Amino acid sequence: MSWVTIFKSLLIIAIIPHLAFASACQTDESAHILLIQKIGRLGFPYARFLQYLMYNVNRGCFVSENPYENIQQSIGSGGIILAPSVHARIIGALATTTNRGLRALVIEPGSGYLTAAISILTGHTGVTFSSQPNKELTDLAKKNVENWLKHNDLRDKFGLQLGQQIIFTSVGDKTAWSSNGPYDFIFVRTKDGSTVPELKKQLKSNGRLVCLEGPDWGKQKLYLIRYSYYGTYQESFLMNVEYEAPPDKQSPVPPTSAPPAKPKEEPSGEDEETTDVSGKDTIYVPREETTNVREEDTIDAYAEEPFIEPGVFDPDYFSHTSIQVKHTPDSKVLFSLCISITLFMSLF
Repeated sequence: MSWVTIFKSLLIIAIIPHLAFASACQTDESAHILLIQKIGRLGFPYARFLQYLMYNVNRGCFVSENPYENIQQSIGSGGIILAPSVHARIIGALATTTNRGLRALVIEPGSGYLTAAISILTGHTGVTFSSQPNKELTDLAKKNVENWLKHNDLRDKFGLQLGQQIIFTSVGDKTAWSSNGPYDFIFVRTKDGSTVPELKKQLKSNGRLVCLEGPDWGKQKLYLIRYSYYGTYQESFLMNVEYEAPPDKQSPVPPTSAPPAKPKEEPSGEDEETTDVSGKDTIYVPREETTNVREEDTIDAYAEEPFIEPGVFDPDYFSHTSIQVKHTPDSKVLFSLCISITLFMSLF
């Protein structure tokens, strides 16, 4: 065996793992940055944090057509991917706790996007459990998340791995909700809100549950439930969104926000955002400072303004949170290096 043959063999062994981890995401970096810039100008809370987090969750890894448009889309097998403005509102409502070892439950409609985004919140010291509507969508979401982790070495950047920090539960296994709880964060997409009372019981003290309630195509209500240290629940209105259903339910349609429902009784002499309710009951109290956003109007209002790429952010900005860089050696890369060294040593 010639030295040239040996060198080629070693080179192939070292390269194969990297080829296997090549990203399958179909991304457009300029369009992605423009979308993140627009999201930051929607007026949602924690705008800087949303830009940072959503910049690291490229929608091109989760939907192939029109990934950077502010639209909800069908993704097949009864699944949908929510509009990016709705994703931003959900993430912003959850992203307040900064403890280590966080646990989250994501019951989403199939794309895996929110599973990826919330796994950044829980970080390498926590766990995000993901539940999808059916096996086909579970496989799709898992594949999307896997491709996302490979994209730009995000697995090493955030210290996230499937089966460890990100776990997909069995389809329809509601017992896994309680066995893996309690949770700091819960998101649920539900058509009738029937699962909300059960999920409320799975919240940790000071935990947050965000619910998007309503039909896939039609009027939807997004609201937040917090479980206080005192054993009471607080419910806050976040936004109303309405989607006009396409004839085939496949064509993307921009969301239109509906006016918020007014409470029957206005609180007198109080400016509080929410109202405490003992036990299991909650009441619906809109927050005045949370305004509905007409996405099709607002998201393009600042399209020409310059965007400061998150890469120039202060690196210490997230040092106190669970979002920390943790470099985890890739097992396949280490294996290839061991094989290469063994073959090289066998020559002597």
